[in-house]
Amino acid sequence: MDRGAVVLWWALAAAALTGTLLVLWISRQRARRQAEALAFEDPVTGGDSAAKFALLCRHLVFRAPPGSYVLVSLHIDDFDLIDEFLSSLQGDRVLRQLYDCLHAQLEPGELCARAAGEHFQLLLHWRGMGALHARLARAAIRLGSGTPSWHPPWPLSLSAGAYPLGDLRCGVVTAQDRATVACRAAAKLPRTADSCRCALYAPQDLAQALARKQKLDRAAAALAAGEFRVYLQPKADLQTGKICGAEALVRWQLGEKLLPPSDFIELFERSGFIAQLDRWVFCRVCALLCSWRQNGWPLLPISVNLSRRQLTEPDFLQPYLQMLQRSGLPPSCTQIELTETAAQDMDALCRAAAAIRQAGLGLAIDDFGAGYSSLASLRRLPADTLKLDRAFFVGGDHRRGEQVAHWAVQLAAQLGMSTVAEGVDTAAQARKLRGWGCTELQSYLLSPPVPPPVFEQMAFTAPRKLVL
Repeated sequence: MDRGAVVLWWALAAAALTGTLLVLWISRQRARRQAEALAFEDPVTGGDSAAKFALLCRHLVFRAPPGSYVLVSLHIDDFDLIDEFLSSLQGDRVLRQLYDCLHAQLEPGELCARAAGEHFQLLLHWRGMGALHARLARAAIRLGSGTPSWHPPWPLSLSAGAYPLGDLRCGVVTAQDRATVACRAAAKLPRTADSCRCALYAPQDLAQALARKQKLDRAAAALAAGEFRVYLQPKADLQTGKICGAEALVRWQLGEKLLPPSDFIELFERSGFIAQLDRWVFCRVCALLCSWRQNGWPLLPISVNLSRRQLTEPDFLQPYLQMLQRSGLPPSCTQIELTETAAQDMDALCRAAAAIRQAGLGLAIDDFGAGYSSLASLRRLPADTLKLDRAFFVGGDHRRGEQVAHWAVQLAAQLGMSTVAEGVDTAAQARKLRGWGCTELQSYLLSPPVPPPVFEQMAFTAPRKLVL
């Protein structure tokens, strides 16, 4: 082989090797960019990931004077309903819109990222709670404005918790945890007109969060151990004063403390344990009605509450019907109460209500007047009972509330529905309700919730009447 051919061969070999190395380098760069995108880009919002947020957060806070920043944990209230009643695709669109609303308000040196699910985290300049609330409220209003066709058919609102950063000696993760604890505290505050609730982290919030976790961890074992109790709050016929039924309410005997529903129901709603507890209450009600039948007492109807979480289950009613069938009780001796504020997907609520009525059970719209869809509830739900929320009878403007309650009683009568007034504090209010045609009263004016033996004495063995 002559010298020219050898040189050409080596040149071609070098070019091939160079090309191979170049292809490998390009592939590695592409793989590195893909890995960075997976690690540092959120697949739902297209913005920074939680991992990138933590890295940048640490960098910015360490370079800034102490107290310059606040870490914010934020979530969309009742977001699980979007996935349950609508679709995960619509849920992702709402999340992207919220990210855009938050990101549009960022100033230089501030961060925003989706942490997980419907939870977001922000690093903002700290100028006090008033300024923070105003910024987040603007984002909430912007989120709800325009209402694209894929938006859920109910108002969206936000809850946010703030943890001011003196420094990061506690670590980013700990700071995020404290902001999240404050966010949970904010979610328990009353709803606001600007659709955004905010709370500042307080050390006692962490203790409360730990107590809630302990309750949740204990719930299943407590149910098996018989720590939950069914109490009955009597209902009285407003015309005769006689006890004509009851609502079953649950209490938790936790050690020496008897916990009211407000201490655990919301927690169980979020975790999903509420469905199991609802079914247990209904089972106890069936057993109680069977004992009345054996004693020759009348089967006064007992109403039970049904969590909105069960409405999305295709056969949610089957366990209840099976319990009635095993006990040999007529469906009419029980009534299901659906809270009006659960009507955030009216179509799903109507399907559930139709199934309940078709099975022969009574159906009550609970807390009527507490939600934003009261008239829609009356128009579309095949309920036979309307329970007036106590908000009509408490608060500053009694006269206005009573006028609305009077209208609701008349409208229910025209629709062939009975009415139950809750939270009535005075005999004068009860007499007004009786004059308007309200059917029943359920309030402390008659009796608080009591154990079944006490109710049986009031209703059967030593009957008590409502005297007005």
